[in-house]
Amino acid sequence: MGKKPSELNRRDVVSGLAGIGALASSGALLRGVLAPAVARAEATASDVGVTAESIKIGMTAGITGAISFASQQFSGFMQRLFDHINTAGGVNRRKLRLVILDDGGKGDVALQNAQRLLEQEKVFAVTTIGTATAAGILEYLRQRNVPLLFPAAYNTELTTPVHANTFTLYQSYEGQIAAVTKWACRKMGSGSAVIVRANIPSFDLAVERAAQAIKAAGGSVTATLNTTYNQPEWASTVIRLKEIKPAYLILITTAPDMGRLWKEMTQQRFRPAKATLGISPLGDQAFLDTAGHVPDNATFAAIPGTVVPSSDEAKEARDLWPEQKMGVFGLAGAVSGGMMAEAFRRLGPDLTRAKLIDLLANHFGPYKLPYSGTAKSEPDHLLIHSVSIATVRNGVFVPATHEFVI
Repeated sequence: MGKKPSELNRRDVVSGLAGIGALASSGALLRGVLAPAVARAEATASDVGVTAESIKIGMTAGITGAISFASQQFSGFMQRLFDHINTAGGVNRRKLRLVILDDGGKGDVALQNAQRLLEQEKVFAVTTIGTATAAGILEYLRQRNVPLLFPAAYNTELTTPVHANTFTLYQSYEGQIAAVTKWACRKMGSGSAVIVRANIPSFDLAVERAAQAIKAAGGSVTATLNTTYNQPEWASTVIRLKEIKPAYLILITTAPDMGRLWKEMTQQRFRPAKATLGISPLGDQAFLDTAGHVPDNATFAAIPGTVVPSSDEAKEARDLWPEQKMGVFGLAGAVSGGMMAEAFRRLGPDLTRAKLIDLLANHFGPYKLPYSGTAKSEPDHLLIHSVSIATVRNGVFVPATHEFVI
């Protein structure tokens, strides 16, 4: 049995794990990221964090705290992908080394971790997970022009304004909600909508984009209901929803809060006339774990940059860690790690931060993994603009469509 996410420690994530070579030797993963990532070029030390033997990547993540499950999935699946790549020979004969520091999901701690990763661990590049953590390290890394690679975060400020050193694969919350709302209105027709949102500034633009999409389709937003993080009481919110009777319910908050709202909706026997739409947490296992029973085809979530984790296309990623039920952030860990490996491979043995930044800004792609959208250099440094759409059938997430939407 593999370790549970909570059992990850620094030794695990720095040294690389043994005991998972069977899949690599079977060739299953070689059809995905390993085949292009492994090359036979001679390597020498070329930049900070790069030696003849290894490339060191730093991660600050909330291994404990409010986003622990998502952080453990993101870091755990990325580590296991790196393990497979290393087993097959590495990237240009260099092993990928991942140094993970726990920030508890807090931006100030994430900044301290980023300082340690650069000053003590001497990493080549940095990644992270979470809105607060990405915001906490963004400016520090920008000032030092250290690559911030493919964080599992949906902050607007990752791409607006564009930062020379920062690259992402995942649509921001506003891009997600606009895409799923447009798709739903094309599929099910226009109608009235109520937006339920967590009352934090990072969701302001997402609320605006959701309203714009509803209105562009010929509908109207009849109310926006503000809520708090980890809100314990949802009865009054559902009573208000029953009074309004919207065609669409649009959720812009956390997965547990979405789940608690849904559970109360079930108790009060309320559902919107057409569908419930949401940002990516509506497609995460934490929503189902909290919500209880969710009827088939009642919810539709935007999944940025990747396929739906339960889809056939994602099997290679799920097989990286078969003891774990892979969620949205687990698949993001595999996709972010795979894109890193491909970028390093393309640069050959003379790997430097400056060359990596130039490649990703101007010359990367088009390139895709079996379980990702197509990535290519873009002016906004968002390499994958598309999202997939997840719904629930028979109690599990499945693709609502097998096409990526924008």
